[in-house]
Amino acid sequence: MVRSMTGYGRVTHHHGPITIHVEIKTLNSKYTDVNLRLPAELQTAEQPLKQRCMTTLGRGKIECNVSLDGTETPTQRINTDLVKAYVHQLQPLAKELGIQSDLIGHILRIPDVIVPEEVEADETLVQQVTAAVSAALELVNAFRLREGEALEKDFVTHIQSILNHLEAIAEHDPQRKTQVRKRLNDQLEEWVGADKVDGNRFEEELIYYLEKLDINEEKVRLRTHCDYFLELLSEEEWQKGKKLNFLAQEIGREINTIGSKAQYAPIQQHVVQMKDHLEKVKEQVLNVV
Repeated sequence: MVRSMTGYGRVTHHHGPITIHVEIKTLNSKYTDVNLRLPAELQTAEQPLKQRCMTTLGRGKIECNVSLDGTETPTQRINTDLVKAYVHQLQPLAKELGIQSDLIGHILRIPDVIVPEEVEADETLVQQVTAAVSAALELVNAFRLREGEALEKDFVTHIQSILNHLEAIAEHDPQRKTQVRKRLNDQLEEWVGADKVDGNRFEEELIYYLEKLDINEEKVRLRTHCDYFLELLSEEEWQKGKKLNFLAQEIGREINTIGSKAQYAPIQQHVVQMKDHLEKVKEQVLNVV
């Protein structure tokens, strides 16, 4: 089961004369980042709602907007203590400089001088909003699962293609060793002369050289990483994006090593194809929760 980080959910819920609108969007992100917008009367519910979003959705950039229709417009009040403090400081200064102006009018435009009245949250309304947010989160997860199914199919296709190319490489490997042996022998005969080549010494050096070019360990590790990648896709755990990304890096390491050791054109061609499939996996794995 794979879950995409991209999702969307919108819910409209009625609570008496009040209509609750909840809209949630999620995008790719390395971490969990929740941006929650609430009306003033719901500010006390901010932390519980944020925590609910994080627990339900996990990794990703989460934008949750909650709005209410049918509520009374919040009244505002003047912060008289702040106004008095400004007047106390500005009035003598204006008199000293000979400035005549509507001092109070200017002060009222200063931030935090006029503030909304603190409104106690209606617990019943908070419960209804929480239910609406939960319903929107379920829609987001359903969206993410649908996206995840498509991602999983692509992952299986690309990883299986890498395994197919690995099988082809295994078939080419004996021919590669024969060619390496022939190339070295031909070069020695050309540069030194066939009559001057010590056959026993040549065999010793050839074995040492072939050990340096041996790719059996890389082939085993590459198959193990690919098999585990496919196994991880089918597991019930839904937060697996970081693991899949790590495995993709390890798969790339083994492919690169095979390519650098191979020194054989037919194998190099398969390596290029494997790298192409892996790049597509790496691009898509960044969208997995």
